[in-house]
Formats: sequence, structure tokens, C-alpha cells
Amino acid sequence: MSSLDGYRYRTDYFKKLSRIVCVLEDGEITLTDYLHNILKQHFEDFGKEINTIHARNQKPIL
Repeated sequence: MSSLDGYRYRTDYFKKLSRIVCVLEDGEITLTDYLHNILKQHFEDFGKEINTIHARNQKPIL
């Protein structure tokens, strides 16, 4: 793992994602934008399941 601006990331993932982003839109999209789009789609696709799992595993604070 490496660190970039305080964030930890896997170097191999970073390299792969950077290569993908370079190909997409002839470099018109940033890595941050690409990751944002991936996460947005993931949350749209799996939001209900995520909320269900969270509610099931949530423990009372007091």
C-alpha cells in the first residue's frame, strides 16, 4: 500500500485505474471523477442491501 495526500491505496489498483482513465474520453475524465461514478452506481445498485445489512448489524449505543 502507498499513501497519497493522507489516503492509503493499493499501488496496483491505482496503476490499473489510472490506465483506464487515460483511455476513457481521451483523458477528459479525472481519476476522482471515475471513482465517483463507480461509487455512485454501486450505491444506486446496492443501496437497499447496504441499508438492510447496516440496520441488521447496528447495535444500540446505550
